[in-house]
Amino acid sequence: MVIYAVANGIVVNSLPLFYPSLIDEFGWNTVEVTIPATAFFIVNAFSAPLAGILIDYYSPRRLILLGIIGLSIGLTLFSLISELWQLTAAYILLGISLAFCSLVACMVILTRWFRRRRGRATGLFLMAASLGGALFPLIIGAGLESYGWRGTLILLTGITLILAISSIIFLILDQPEGTHASIFDAHEMDKATKFAAISGGPTLREAIYQSKFYLITVATGALWFVIVGLVQHQTIYLAKDIGFDPDALPMLLSTLFMFSVAGKVFFGWLSEHIDVSITLILSVVVFIVGVLIIRNIRADDNVMLFAYAAICGIGFSGAFTSIQLLVARYFAGPSYGKILATITVIDSLAGAIGTRITADVRESTDSYQPAFDMMIAVCIIGILCIGLNKYLQTPRSQ
Repeated sequence: MVIYAVANGIVVNSLPLFYPSLIDEFGWNTVEVTIPATAFFIVNAFSAPLAGILIDYYSPRRLILLGIIGLSIGLTLFSLISELWQLTAAYILLGISLAFCSLVACMVILTRWFRRRRGRATGLFLMAASLGGALFPLIIGAGLESYGWRGTLILLTGITLILAISSIIFLILDQPEGTHASIFDAHEMDKATKFAAISGGPTLREAIYQSKFYLITVATGALWFVIVGLVQHQTIYLAKDIGFDPDALPMLLSTLFMFSVAGKVFFGWLSEHIDVSITLILSVVVFIVGVLIIRNIRADDNVMLFAYAAICGIGFSGAFTSIQLLVARYFAGPSYGKILATITVIDSLAGAIGTRITADVRESTDSYQPAFDMMIAVCIIGILCIGLNKYLQTPRSQ
């Protein structure tokens, strides 16, 4: 949880807070300032398969350590930039590093440890990114006022190194037996492989011949298209388009992610009582309501700003939690890391495309309104895929 809070809480959820400062200092437009984020998600997508293969055979703990070191270097490089290509290079390193220390590696460890109450455990684990998303915007907001954006990035680097590495050393075990599959120890690697094998589940080759694999992939890709596009652009939209006070953005973003904590816990719990496909559909409907609110929001309407933060936070976090549970439900087993990494490739590419198309729509129409309409339509496509998958997987009476 600590590692996921640091990695995703900073890199995915909080770095967009720097966009207004970069626009003001370098004069970049919406497309330019989000080019590095697009590169980040593309590189992260193509790094995920390699991470998934290595995580299935070697110690996730050691790979997480490697990723955290890469994140720290990337944040340091970010603080030193003076041109757009330098920011893009820093984001590329962040994208590669995140593939090794974020969702796939952590979910593999969690899946090995929890079975009967995996839904609750997954909800609590995924809550960590929201806790990071709630905490780090406040740190960034205070840092921007006291140290400027460059000094704030150095502060984030120090936090990453101290919290994440101490957690890796003192708190993580790869599997319940307490052994760590090691590149240098074939016996331990064999034990980890045998442990994963007892969970059953399809191989990657078997999974790609199943209709549910494609329906789930399209659904998760559609949702990631919207979630990433919204997270990457909401700070620009609120600060530059509707005139929301930039100094208040960290608090609003922190509120959104604080409510997403509740969403992840609630939908993780709910998935243990009703079908996870239903919880996913319900969460996406809540998220659509959040998109409708931000589409029509005004900078002086504090009630609706708060409602957006609460509803959107609950909706997208519930969708994210339910997605992970749906994938684990069908594909947990010896090839879970590879399958999850393959789905993550599609999700990350969808996020990159969502970020890019949203920026292009904003620049071509001088408004985010058409982009928000597009997001709602894509969410509906995701709901249809989820519903169709549930229908095809439900046994019919003869």
